[in-house]
Amino acid sequence: MFKYLCFFISTANSLTCVTGDYSIRLVNGTNDCSGRVEILYNGQWGTVCDDDWDIDDATVVCRQLGCGRADSAYGKAHFGQGIGIRLVSGYDSCCGRVEVRYNGQWGTVCDDDWDMNDAAVVCRQLQCGSAISAPHRAAFGQGSGLIWLDDVKCSGSEISLTQCSHRGLGNHNCNHGKDAGVVCSGELQMPTLSLTSTNAVVSRGENIQFRCTTPKPRCNANAEFQLFRNGSSISSQKHVSSVTFNLVNVDISHQGKYSCHYSYQNNIKSPLSNSVIITVVDLQQPSISHSAPDGPKFTIWINVFFFFSTASALTSVTDNYFVFLGDNSIRLVNGNNDCSGRVEILYNGQWGTVCDDGWDSNDAAVVCRQLGCGRAVSAHGSAHFGQGSGQIWLDDVGCSGSESSLTQCSHRSFGSHDCGHSEDAGVVCLGKSTLCQLPIRLVSDYDSCCGRVEIRYNGQWGTVCDDNWDMNDAAVVCRQLQCGSAISAPQGAAFGQGSGSIWLDDVECSGSEGALSQCSHGGLGNHNCNHGEDAGIVCSGELQIPTLSLTSTHSVVSPGENIQFRCTTPKPRCNANAEFQLFRNGSSVSSHNHESSVTFNLVNVNVSHQGSYSCHYFYQNNTINSSLSNTVIITVVDLQKPSIFHSAPDEQFVVGSQGPVITRGHSFTIICSTESQFPGGSFHLFRGSNITRSESAVSHSASFSFPEADFSHEENYSCVYEVSVSSRSFRSSASELLLITITASLLPVIGAAVSAVLLLLSVLIIILLLKRRQKQRNKETHSKCSFTKGAANTYAGAPHDENEEDDEADYENVDLDENMDHDDSEEDYVNMDSDHSEQDYINVDSDDSEEDYVNVNSRELSVVDKSDDNIYESCCDQY
Repeated sequence: MFKYLCFFISTANSLTCVTGDYSIRLVNGTNDCSGRVEILYNGQWGTVCDDDWDIDDATVVCRQLGCGRADSAYGKAHFGQGIGIRLVSGYDSCCGRVEVRYNGQWGTVCDDDWDMNDAAVVCRQLQCGSAISAPHRAAFGQGSGLIWLDDVKCSGSEISLTQCSHRGLGNHNCNHGKDAGVVCSGELQMPTLSLTSTNAVVSRGENIQFRCTTPKPRCNANAEFQLFRNGSSISSQKHVSSVTFNLVNVDISHQGKYSCHYSYQNNIKSPLSNSVIITVVDLQQPSISHSAPDGPKFTIWINVFFFFSTASALTSVTDNYFVFLGDNSIRLVNGNNDCSGRVEILYNGQWGTVCDDGWDSNDAAVVCRQLGCGRAVSAHGSAHFGQGSGQIWLDDVGCSGSESSLTQCSHRSFGSHDCGHSEDAGVVCLGKSTLCQLPIRLVSDYDSCCGRVEIRYNGQWGTVCDDNWDMNDAAVVCRQLQCGSAISAPQGAAFGQGSGSIWLDDVECSGSEGALSQCSHGGLGNHNCNHGEDAGIVCSGELQIPTLSLTSTHSVVSPGENIQFRCTTPKPRCNANAEFQLFRNGSSVSSHNHESSVTFNLVNVNVSHQGSYSCHYFYQNNTINSSLSNTVIITVVDLQKPSIFHSAPDEQFVVGSQGPVITRGHSFTIICSTESQFPGGSFHLFRGSNITRSESAVSHSASFSFPEADFSHEENYSCVYEVSVSSRSFRSSASELLLITITASLLPVIGAAVSAVLLLLSVLIIILLLKRRQKQRNKETHSKCSFTKGAANTYAGAPHDENEEDDEADYENVDLDENMDHDDSEEDYVNMDSDHSEQDYINVDSDDSEEDYVNVNSRELSVVDKSDDNIYESCCDQY
């Protein structure tokens, strides 16, 4: 089962980037010192499984990152599952088809909207340098399986590809014919410049051919190769891996130090190659003069090239001063004389031997001629003159015998060999010369490559007069002393006055001479100067790499802040002003002049100032350049204004003119969201001007739920996004205002209204029923009265003598029956007629049915007396 490690480390320190055997980082935490542990191996970031993960493991990680002590360690993907990324089917791990690992499975990325911004994020995520190209249409072959990402749109500042805008993992409308690719620069290798023509020392009118080759082409991406002479570009061509430069019909202007480099778009440059020195021998007509102070005697001065030797070995050095001959200095060591011994050459300031593979008499002939030792007698191998030590500079040397120097012969590149010192080569030459050029030195308080010019002649050091002294003269001296290029040729004893002899005056060099004594001059010791005119020189020497430091507080800033850099060279060139340049992503953005260091200020920065900064310095119109400094990454955290909106799951709201109106008692949610930038932050919900709640962002948004709306929730709401980057906290501007209005629920109102209507209807119905009953009662009463009068009249006219006693008894019985029915009493009738109350009507309705009246009336027919007649008459009179 595939597991991911995620654990939390909380400290007060900031993250320190450490790259040892592996690079390590913490991802998706709340700050730089917490999150999921990931390591970089074989160019690919991956996670660590949490099996047996504990506080001891966390302690090691915290210490490695400079994050103090470990606070706690978590597993089970506490900070989310890692999503891996890789480049496949390319030449190396920094170019190829883009693949993302999700849910334990690798899948590709669709090329819709795929561009250099997307490629830049991938290259940075994989620590593969800068993006060179973003090829489409399965340029590195079609992948298989899933397509995880589509419509990827990066700004270029994201930390990982999945932080960029995209459709969502697994959501796409592509096929594998549209798989995206990336070519990153990786670590560009130093190219090699080789001389493919025969000689590095040529005459005017000859042709020269160079070849510049990179050992590690970048996945068929075209590079632009440039050829430099003395630091200035003179030609360029494009190719994947190598180009040939031709110099036709050369003259003295072609003389100098050649090198090359290659570059890709966005000014991604390789280091400069090795250098090849080209010498154009344009011999001038010598001068001749004489003097005869005592009459017939005279001396002829001729400019000549002298050689000297030491007791131990013949070399291009006299009195410990080395003189450059051809491409490199050479010497014979441990022989019987100066013209025999083990062959050694000087390269990069260090002496090394030559391997005897292929070593023969042609090779020996070149060495002997280069040293002025006549013809070669023999060529020896197998460390005939003893084993050397240190470097073995050359192997597989193959000379034709006509070369001017050993390094012009074919050979492996410097330092490339398959030998040991038991195979050191040697030579024996026929004889030696006793001539060498005059020793020269520069005297100052700085170093041996700048100062007052002095020449040793007749065992005595003397100065050079500054008459006609210029940069051509300085160039010869710097080259003679192997001190690089000439920066300046100060006059007027700029490095203090010398003492003793003044050996040279009126020196005029063309710049191509091998030594100052070869230049035209007034003759050794012949001058009209004093030491107040002593000439000086400032040579470049080996320019040191400058240091770029951030003198302001933070490298992660907000828009509107200021940033300050300082670019410093560790070895200023003898008070000579250098021009310092500040670069952002390889392009120059500012420059200042100073001897040793300058300060660059970036004021009121914005997102355009974000990038990788470096610096360098140069002399003489950008012809003598230092290497680029270290880089400083500047991040500008420009948080976008978040958006705010609401939702109501039960739809109990209306949209008013100023915002949503929520029904009291129902739930609603306020949602804050922002663009896919600087993840891992939190949203603050403001109610008015106060923070009311905060939530961590999930997928660039947060939800604030209100389960039951109340009038207290009415207010203007806004969102602010806050995130911690490199231990600094940054906040966005506030979102637009969202006015929430709460209204009372309509259900109670509707319920009360319905109840009131029903009650009213009930009252009306009752009233109608009562009126109807009243009418019915009146009608019945009227009928009753009419019937009673008729009966009374009948009774009055009838005879009363018969059965009178029986009738009276019957009447009493009827009265008794009537009295037993308390609801049908005369009193009740009187009460009903006089009060007409609702209760009386109801009692009448309930007890005085029509049948009762009939029964009563039938009984009354025989028992009504006279007094009763009065009562009924009164009753009926009312109607």
